[in-house]
Amino acid sequence: MIQKDKNMNKITIEMSHHELDYEPLSNNMNFSMRILIFLIFILTATNHIFACDCECAGDFLTVAPESKLVALVKVNRYLTFKDIYNKPTPMSMEVEIVEIFKGEETRKFVTVWGNNGGLCRPYLSRFNIDNYYVIAFKQGSETGFNANKDEKKTDYAISNCGRYWLTADNEKEIATDAVSKNQNTIDFGDLRKYFKGDGSHQGERIKKNRWHLDTPHSTTFYYY
Repeated sequence: MIQKDKNMNKITIEMSHHELDYEPLSNNMNFSMRILIFLIFILTATNHIFACDCECAGDFLTVAPESKLVALVKVNRYLTFKDIYNKPTPMSMEVEIVEIFKGEETRKFVTVWGNNGGLCRPYLSRFNIDNYYVIAFKQGSETGFNANKDEKKTDYAISNCGRYWLTADNEKEIATDAVSKNQNTIDFGDLRKYFKGDGSHQGERIKKNRWHLDTPHSTTFYYY
């Protein structure tokens, strides 16, 4: 609720049972203009608080089956940045697909988008370069409040409304984090079995596939 005193010298705004007092810069400013400036300030300052509103959808094995693509990936590099709290924060990153557990993808490298300060996605700075992760991806978006600038539908995104990623050890072939309610570790073999039979191409790791990654005549990965 917005209130003003009789002398037009103070504006009081009640938000979530808290009162915020705002002293105008000039008594000559139009009252509506002062309200507008104050609201812009509030929206900007609290962008990180209520821009994202979602409930946790569950652990990895609960949310992953609904994802477009579930894959073991290696983070190659960050692509674009934005200053958040005066610190360069990666907005997008390039990942190399090592193995697909669910879904289909013909590209070896794909672009992944994260949080820009107002999306229900993780900040990509938590994904370290040269590290491996098992990620349940969402399709990228081009329009609306759920997308980054320059994001495309052919790109991928990661949701923060649940455990959509696991930290992976590529040599030991295990992934760790909130795998399920009572499980914090899972090996790649069990992930293959879990997603087997969903209609997607499952099986061997890409490096063991029929077609080599550097084959010039085909970029499609075949799984057996």
